[in-house]
Amino acid sequence: MPAKKPLGLNTRHETLTDTESRLAAESAVTPARRLPGSLDATLSGHPVAAREWRSLMKLYNSLDAEIVSRLDMGMLLDYCILIEQLEELDMLRDSAVTEWKTLKKIIDDFKKKIDEHPDEKVDLKQFAKAAEAVNWAYNKIITTDGRVDRKRALIFQLRQSLYLTPRSRAGVTPAEKPKEEPASDLDRLLDS
Repeated sequence: MPAKKPLGLNTRHETLTDTESRLAAESAVTPARRLPGSLDATLSGHPVAAREWRSLMKLYNSLDAEIVSRLDMGMLLDYCILIEQLEELDMLRDSAVTEWKTLKKIIDDFKKKIDEHPDEKVDLKQFAKAAEAVNWAYNKIITTDGRVDRKRALIFQLRQSLYLTPRSRAGVTPAEKPKEEPASDLDRLLDS
């Protein structure tokens, strides 16, 4: 069974005593100090993370319900840093793809030269180095893609924990199908 949503996200009708007991339970684990609106020192020198922090604080402060507290600050900081790292990885991937395309063009030009002038001597060492460089750039793209995928998966998990996905806010959990009881001998006799 999933964890209960904060009272501010609860859409179920509850009795007054249930609401009061949940409010008391949530208040017991809510720190006295709120999340800071200003930037944390951890984010100094991280412009993308700082932008993400300001955006999140604006979003959370616009809500009527308090769904994150000072206890979640470490997770929020990690999330902001991950967003910046993802942007950096995307830039690295773009540069690796540009490099690969450039090197691939060199290889294609070599092949074209060989096809057009088969009697002309071609420096095979240079061709081999270029082919090796193309392979290296291609592997760099594949490695970066793997890191980007893992980073996006981690960001998605944090988004769920921080109530930033539709499903985490709605708390939708599909109801289980009722189990069918096996038919009794009398039911089988009447059905036939």
